[in-house]
Amino acid sequence: MLRTGFLAAPQVLLGPLRTAKKLADWQTTQNALAKFKDDGHHHRHLRWASRVNGERHGVMTEAVRQHLSSHLTMHFSFAGLHICAIQRPDSHIYFERVREQAPLHGIALQTIRSFIVQSMERNGLVRSGLATSKPRISIPVSGLCVQ
Repeated sequence: MLRTGFLAAPQVLLGPLRTAKKLADWQTTQNALAKFKDDGHHHRHLRWASRVNGERHGVMTEAVRQHLSSHLTMHFSFAGLHICAIQRPDSHIYFERVREQAPLHGIALQTIRSFIVQSMERNGLVRSGLATSKPRISIPVSGLCVQ
């Protein structure tokens, strides 16, 4: 797996960190990355990841619609795998309980309230990324339908 990234550091550490980075086999890494891209591996990976993640996103979205639509209103992102669902006014589902139970079903969720400072009348769920394999998604979602 190829990983690229960045580092946010205090201003005082930037000089030493740049020096350390240059000493840490920079040229070999850059050459390997260039060859990886030149040989078309990066493009193939992006096509594969887009297809697989699109399927997973579709399955997850459909499972939420099928099993939780009476409790949630879906909001979609045009980028990435994020799914956001806001509690319907007439729902009395306990989202903290759903969030706690989700890992037992192979799904990582966060409540919307964990992202905001001000109070919110209704809660909801956020799912970013879908590590669960496609065939297993709908079964865990149906298992979360407890009040």
